[in-house]
Amino acid sequence: MDSTNLQKPDNNSVDREEDEDFLFAEQLMYGALMPMVMQAAIKLNVFEIRSRAPATYLSASEIASQLPTNKNPNAHIVLDRLLRFLASHSVVTCITQENNSIMNNGGEVERLYGLAPVCKYFIKNEDGASLCPSLLFTNDKIPLESWNYFDNIVLDLGFLAVHEVYNGTDCYEHQVKNPELNELFNRSMSDDTAIIMKRILKKYKGFEGLKVLVDVGVEHVGGDMFVSIPKGNAIFMKWVLHNWSDEQCLTILKKCYEALHPDEGKVIVVETIIPAAPDPNNATRLSYIYDLMMMTFNPNVKERTEEEFEALAKKSGFVGIRLACYACSFWLIEFLKMI
Repeated sequence: MDSTNLQKPDNNSVDREEDEDFLFAEQLMYGALMPMVMQAAIKLNVFEIRSRAPATYLSASEIASQLPTNKNPNAHIVLDRLLRFLASHSVVTCITQENNSIMNNGGEVERLYGLAPVCKYFIKNEDGASLCPSLLFTNDKIPLESWNYFDNIVLDLGFLAVHEVYNGTDCYEHQVKNPELNELFNRSMSDDTAIIMKRILKKYKGFEGLKVLVDVGVEHVGGDMFVSIPKGNAIFMKWVLHNWSDEQCLTILKKCYEALHPDEGKVIVVETIIPAAPDPNNATRLSYIYDLMMMTFNPNVKERTEEEFEALAKKSGFVGIRLACYACSFWLIEFLKMI
């Protein structure tokens, strides 16, 4: 019997709904498997191996033959089990074909694997960037350990619960003391920036004509955002505000306001915007993932809604914000002195 043609029993609608609820509950239980399997595939260089092959599809045996220092004679069998899992989540594509040598030994049909569209983000692009460093950093033992403390953060320990993970420091101090983890974090930030800013720059033309862009751009000028910021036509901040509390953000934005040209200056911010009401789509889910990750770094910081950004803008002297463009789950937000 061909298992690909298996049909579910013809249950009534109540039974089917009950089954679906149970299946969803089970998937929630084992959801942590996905990033671990992705991590293994990245460490084994599976996506890069697959992308270099001229054939549209490769078997697990063909991929396994190119793995480094492979001493396991059954590596292709184990790899196939990982790949079929990824195929069920649309990470890779899969077709089956009959293989006489396999069938004669009582085995299954042979599965062949290709690259699904999402794979392009786990293969180095023309700039040498991918999301692989970010996935490896996020699922490193130390950052992952902090995810076990959500209940303590809620109840009473808060920041202390997270500090326990990092041996009495915060995550950034811990990274500095762990060079390999720090290097992985820096690579993840660099690669993520290369991918996301390339998309943003295709859409956003607000950098054109600027004479001085503080922090990046035409004339690179650095500043301590809690003390003073050099004068400029515009100030650019990417993934900065979500690292700070509302009070600290107000301090930063007020310094920015003082440093800008009196009439035409603007602060250009790249951040996630979370919706006020949850909606079950990929963009919303990802924004809440970012928010929970920030909470494990420091329970006092967060991702923000559009209304929260608007409030920060007005409290720090700006007339308001403008959502200029959206790319890769991030918004480019202009904090304006004049509209």
